[in-house]
Amino acid sequence: MGFTKTDNCWLDRDNGLTNAEFRVIMILERLLTGFHRKTYKIAYSEISEMSGVKNVYLVMKRLKEKGFVSFKYESGRTSKIQIHKPSKLVSRSSTKVSNSVSTTIEVNDTHHRNNLYDTPLAKENYKENLKKDLFLEFKKKYPEDKFDDDTALDAWQSLTDADKQLVLGVMEYQNNGWTNIDHKYIPKASNYLLKRKFLDEGVRGPYESEIRREKNKINQREYYQKSDQNSATPEEIKEILQSGLKPSDKQQNNNGRG
Repeated sequence: MGFTKTDNCWLDRDNGLTNAEFRVIMILERLLTGFHRKTYKIAYSEISEMSGVKNVYLVMKRLKEKGFVSFKYESGRTSKIQIHKPSKLVSRSSTKVSNSVSTTIEVNDTHHRNNLYDTPLAKENYKENLKKDLFLEFKKKYPEDKFDDDTALDAWQSLTDADKQLVLGVMEYQNNGWTNIDHKYIPKASNYLLKRKFLDEGVRGPYESEIRREKNKINQREYYQKSDQNSATPEEIKEILQSGLKPSDKQQNNNGRG
């Protein structure tokens, strides 16, 4: 079985890499160091398939900002990539990372979420990552040519957590409603959020009706499960019937069996 020699700098838990960034770095190590390459041209879709990380272009952008990689766009989302390994590492007791490495998690990492870090900062970063996951999910569902990233992010952050969940819930109905209209009438994502279009009855009503139907189904299943659990067995029913008979009836019933 083959293997790739990996520098300890990538394996240290305080190297400033998030879970998603680490997995992408390991794929790059495999494709570059593993084949003795200084640079390598690869499509982001291939990195995503190999690492299991979504939105690889965001991961690569953050790794570049941290100084771990450099790349040059060749065509579309294909880049010529080079790895830069950190020359210094922080101690395990320190929360600061050398080489201007940031510990902020800003990547849509939907695979293998677990407590790899146990510091208060890591927990806060994890919460921030979940919030960004919701925004990225909204971006994925909204018409791409109508999504104004920075302005939409500001509008998104002004919403309550309940509103954010509602926005994601109604988007399927909203997109269905936009199917047969002129595309120019679809608002920019920031306007959609700021004007609270997700509260319109035409999209909110069907979504909430679906939620109620699902809730009713769950309640019905629980009712029948409890009924089955509480119902008498055939033996218990027979005993109850027998105990309700008069002595003469019991004697007659027993004679009838004979």
